[in-house]
Amino acid sequence: MYIHWEKELELGNDLIDTQHRILVLLCRKLDIAIKSKESEQTLRWVMLELRKFTEFHFISEENLMHEIGYPGVDEHSLIHSDLLAQLDMAIAKIAHHKEFPDDLLFFLNKWLGYHIVHDDLKIAEFIDKGGQTPDRRTSLCRILVVGQIGVVTWRRDFRALSNTGTSMACAVLG
Repeated sequence: MYIHWEKELELGNDLIDTQHRILVLLCRKLDIAIKSKESEQTLRWVMLELRKFTEFHFISEENLMHEIGYPGVDEHSLIHSDLLAQLDMAIAKIAHHKEFPDDLLFFLNKWLGYHIVHDDLKIAEFIDKGGQTPDRRTSLCRILVVGQIGVVTWRRDFRALSNTGTSMACAVLG
């Protein structure tokens, strides 16, 4: 296994830290699928799961940056776009038998660890130095969505919720 969760990877934001742990677990899932010689179809499904969760995580992180007024949000969003493009390219190469799934694990280990301790740490430092904190009443980043993802909005009184998806459940974290 290339990457595993370490205390040094924690940023102090429960939502982002939880999502980072899930990314690490999905990398482990891929590692296990490779080592147990699962079928190509199984590997494709695991890679797709990893790719979709990565995109979801990046959107959550970008929402948080907007909420706190983080000055580097545009630059950070470009890093996310670049990482997704690299991930898509690696998955495509594996699908066309031009790379091995182990190559993807090496790539994931490299960028996930670096991105958390280098790029994401800047967000945590911004908050620690007195940056704005998310408004609990309107924070989209504090909503855990289970099921199909839609457009979610909370009223100030936390009673109503609207969405474009089906089978959605939400809870306020923190």
